[in-house]
Amino acid sequence: MNTTPKRLICLCYLSARNTSKLHACVRGGKPRIAGTRIAVEDIVVMHLRMGLSLSEIGAKYNLSMACLHAAMAYYFDNQETIDSTLAEDEAFVEAFKRNHPSRLH
Repeated sequence: MNTTPKRLICLCYLSARNTSKLHACVRGGKPRIAGTRIAVEDIVVMHLRMGLSLSEIGAKYNLSMACLHAAMAYYFDNQETIDSTLAEDEAFVEAFKRNHPSRLH
């Protein structure tokens, strides 16, 4: 009997207490929610940095709470790696802005 929610993270990440199976569902090398282009990082940024509740994110993107909690569980188990990637992305954006100023100012 398969108890995995239909749109769980593509990693089928259930939690450390259950099973985690790796599949090839990624976006740019980053784990994402199955059937979407929404990466775990996107959920993390919206929830922890922008302050949206998981319920708000779920309603906006038609995602189940199980899926969102699985994304957050995956984040907390891989927090150092994901935070490092987010910091690298932010540094790239800042460097790009410095080297390519907007012509609209």
